[in-house]
Amino acid sequence: MVERLTAIARAPGRLTVSGAPEGYDAYVAAEAAKREQKLVLFVAADDSRAAAALEAARFFAPELQVLYFPAWDCLPYDRVGPRSDIESRRLATLSALVARSEKAGPALVITTINALVQRVPPRAFIAGASFLAKAGTRVDRDALLKFLTRNAYSSTGTVREPGEFALRGGIIDLWPPGSEEPLRLDFFGDELETIRRFDAESQLTIGTEERIALLPASETPLDPDSISRFRTGYVAAFGAVTDGDPLYEAISAGRKHAGQEHWLPLFHKHLETLFDYAGRVQVFLSQNAEEAGKFVDFMLGSESEPIWVTVGGQSPLMASTAAAVKSYVDQPGNGYIRVASEGSSKYGWLTPIEFNVGGYRQALAKATQRILVDGVAVKAALEEAEQRFNRQNNR
Repeated sequence: MVERLTAIARAPGRLTVSGAPEGYDAYVAAEAAKREQKLVLFVAADDSRAAAALEAARFFAPELQVLYFPAWDCLPYDRVGPRSDIESRRLATLSALVARSEKAGPALVITTINALVQRVPPRAFIAGASFLAKAGTRVDRDALLKFLTRNAYSSTGTVREPGEFALRGGIIDLWPPGSEEPLRLDFFGDELETIRRFDAESQLTIGTEERIALLPASETPLDPDSISRFRTGYVAAFGAVTDGDPLYEAISAGRKHAGQEHWLPLFHKHLETLFDYAGRVQVFLSQNAEEAGKFVDFMLGSESEPIWVTVGGQSPLMASTAAAVKSYVDQPGNGYIRVASEGSSKYGWLTPIEFNVGGYRQALAKATQRILVDGVAVKAALEEAEQRFNRQNNR
């Protein structure tokens, strides 16, 4: 067994391990990271399998640094963005990867196919957007508040979720990405007297910290350069903006707006992938490895560039599906698919409340993959997606 694990960890090129029960694959990935003292990337098929792999890796290798990089939990171009705790995990993982040196110890990153093919902010943004403070030293409160505003922290009366902050006299409460609990910064003039951890529900202190390293609260910053870039890109993509565009008005004023994350490419000069952060890394694909690997190769390759570009560079799923199935939906009686795809890609209004959003998204993602990568006929791919969705939701 020991020799077999070592052989897997050192295997060059692609290697298929068959007969491994679910959970054991995460153990093998963790062992590979430990034995070779390197970074390993484990790609699960979906969120539930990623959660199981995360639990297994932390059980089998409690001393190993295990990072989780989840996908967004919202439909492309929906009216709401990803949950704050999900964005917090993503930013904390990206920050940890940026901070790794060539001689850093072993680590395991667990992610999903959806998260892996999604573009992310460039490394320079993550590396440059931080604020360090130490208890007992002088800290510029105005600079701190400016950092929170420019990095998309939401001002609120009471801090309840990651990415929020509250100003109460000489006290600043905030919940930075990567922190298990919110923090209370107690100032006396310009001196930061104490940094206390507190419970978000009871608001009572549960511990102290000596120093903090704050990260952005969102992948879409609100500093002047990013706002200017957004405004220019938005007008170039959609034409002159008329009165009554709440997204454009909010971003222009430096205010966070629900769902602004979907316009990520307009905030940055360029986007990168998780592989840019990880560098040369050993990749473990859980189930359906060949199929998943083919999709990842396609979405990160040159062939997919037109898809990313035409849809804004972030979430090609819905609009690319609409474009790919145009010849089919133009036939009499099939127009509802075009309406659904285009409406969801632009406004996010699809998905009736009785639908399982995750299952719906997964079914259409599969259809997109089958059409774009495998060359399957449009009608056959859509019928497969419909059957899969109905089975999953007992319809």
